[in-house]
Amino acid sequence: AEYMGKVGFPRFMATMKFDVIVIGGGVMGSSTAYHAAKAQQRVLLLEQFDFLHRRGSSHGDSRITRRTYPEDHYTRMMPYAYYLWRQIEEDSQTQLYTKTGGLDFGPSTSKGIQDIIKASQKHQVKHEVLGPAEVAARWPTLQFPENYLAVFQEDGGILNASKSVAALQSLARKYGAVLKDREAVCELKHISNEEVMIRTNKGTYHAQSVVVTPGAWIGPFAEKHLGLSLDVVVNKTTIGYFACDDSAAYSAERFPVFLHYHDPFIYGTPSLEYPGLLKAACHYGEVVTADTRTFHPSTQALLDEVYEQTLKLLYKGVQKHPVHSETCLYTLTPDTDFIIDRHPVYSNIYIGAGFSGHGFKLASVVGKILSDLSAQGHTQFDLRPFNIARVIKANERSRL
Repeated sequence: AEYMGKVGFPRFMATMKFDVIVIGGGVMGSSTAYHAAKAQQRVLLLEQFDFLHRRGSSHGDSRITRRTYPEDHYTRMMPYAYYLWRQIEEDSQTQLYTKTGGLDFGPSTSKGIQDIIKASQKHQVKHEVLGPAEVAARWPTLQFPENYLAVFQEDGGILNASKSVAALQSLARKYGAVLKDREAVCELKHISNEEVMIRTNKGTYHAQSVVVTPGAWIGPFAEKHLGLSLDVVVNKTTIGYFACDDSAAYSAERFPVFLHYHDPFIYGTPSLEYPGLLKAACHYGEVVTADTRTFHPSTQALLDEVYEQTLKLLYKGVQKHPVHSETCLYTLTPDTDFIIDRHPVYSNIYIGAGFSGHGFKLASVVGKILSDLSAQGHTQFDLRPFNIARVIKANERSRL
């Protein structure tokens, strides 16, 4: 399918020239296309499947957003991410964010909890540190052990994932981008530092620069088209929706998004997608590949890890067996930091990948960064934590 923006590129032209071609129409690619088109770049966004498909990492109705992070570099980025999401909401006249507050908790000795407190203090993120009694007074369905600490931040909340991607794609079209789905890349050829050729199953296109955001397909794509062997692993995680005895107590109006800094690392949201159902999942899952994974949820993992290790111990009145479950893919780097960098050889090819199950909230700013890189070759953000060299497999580094 082909969708034309207001610029009105010839609809059936076999070869077209763009300022930037974005490969991958999930949230990162859609955000990049939006920002680039808004900056008056001629943009083509290519997606191998249908737009808004459910095979990757950008579908569904909820993703956690929060200002609190254990790492400095994400804590620094989050204010701008919130600002840009507000701009996207205003630009699209669509509500994407639901404010619930956010609660990070775990043993007081947990490095994650201690680092969140330090980073919040350092970067002046408004927050409250609460003990178990204070938590129980505010949320009576929570029962934490005496050795637990919690960090509450009022701006935590939920981004509607599929709605956000749809809004970004709609805005990209509004600003003149060309969006094409069911169009897979067959060949990527670097012609010069001012031109890249892309051949798909439907046509051939040329651009001054290319941004590669293929999500869980980054490993084989980089191997085949970019000459890179990247140390990334795809996990299939299972998300469960659990019935609650007191559904009002766990509603988005009264209960926060939450992250349990423990082994296993558990996160979740109040009931919003499905009335009366609390969403919870383990951050990690089964190692798969994007093309061969199944869509069968691992309900046993939900019971063993999510229910037995968190919900049963710390939450009152949550029923054991999930009413509904579904799957999602994470693309993990060894250190769980993103890849946002230029190709180590080709200066006009940029890569955004490895978002490690915590990237959606930052998509608004990652798209801006990738758009700026593709147009100007630089960005205001320090990208050293996201350099690609750290995830190129050792046997590849010498060749490059």
